[in-house]
Amino acid sequence: WIGKSYFDFFDHLLVAENRLCVGILRRADPSQLGESGKLIVEEAPVDAPKQKRRYAFIYAAPPGKETTMTETDRVLCFGVSERVQGSAARNHIIGTTSAEATPTPL
Repeated sequence: WIGKSYFDFFDHLLVAENRLCVGILRRADPSQLGESGKLIVEEAPVDAPKQKRRYAFIYAAPPGKETTMTETDRVLCFGVSERVQGSAARNHIIGTTSAEATPTPL
């Protein structure tokens, strides 16, 4: 997902993995910040040494199509654990109105 939009990654996690992303934990070096404080994402030359990261911050609810995922990004998500999801399926049928209705897959 490096180089792709946060929107695309958000959409994938929501649909394919049933996870709701709320932000990005982003590591950055002060040299990566522009005058406005916005992160400048550029491809480093292949032979360039990796710079030491100096700080990290949480980018909550980033603009989806304008935010590009970087190599060091970690996404903060909410999801349903397998234990809770399995318990819900055993205890009651989700998305039905009567006992005769066909259950909706989780």
